[in-house]
Amino acid sequence: MFFYNKQDIFKKVQSTMIDIFKCRNYTVENICSHYTQEPKSGYSELLNGYDSENNKCVVYLIMAKIGKEKIQKLVTDNENIHLIIISDSAITSKGKQAMIGYNIESFLVQQLIFNILNHKFQPKFTLLGQKDVELLVNTLKCNLNDLPKIKTTDPVALYFRAKPKQVFKIDREDGIYYRLVIPN
Repeated sequence: MFFYNKQDIFKKVQSTMIDIFKCRNYTVENICSHYTQEPKSGYSELLNGYDSENNKCVVYLIMAKIGKEKIQKLVTDNENIHLIIISDSAITSKGKQAMIGYNIESFLVQQLIFNILNHKFQPKFTLLGQKDVELLVNTLKCNLNDLPKIKTTDPVALYFRAKPKQVFKIDREDGIYYRLVIPN
């Protein structure tokens, strides 16, 4: 799948996650220096910090199959913590079911090996605050639903952890555009 060793993957994904923390206005508290997969748990911590609501947030890299048991172990080991799980293969359907009701996000390594926000053809995205959205709607004299749409599953929306009814401002060379975030 990749031509990188685990340490290279660890560093590339960790770098992208640090950028994601910055774009989400999360704070980074601890950055792990190298890949070490814990023999008992089967996962390696990349970094940790606090999300925008001041909840503890821990990012794990798991280079193994993730099913219901692994999710339950992560939840037990990290109760009431915002978890971000990065894996080299898709989480099983039972694993996804076990995630319901918990503050857990998941990414595939392929989604984070390169930070798409740093690509030279990627325009600058900014997630607008509620006051800016109200001002935009009043200025454009439109309804929120009249704006072009972007799904919560779009890679950029995932990076920002955008929620439905939030709005992105997109700065392109030829002008400024807006997108309303909608559910998948």
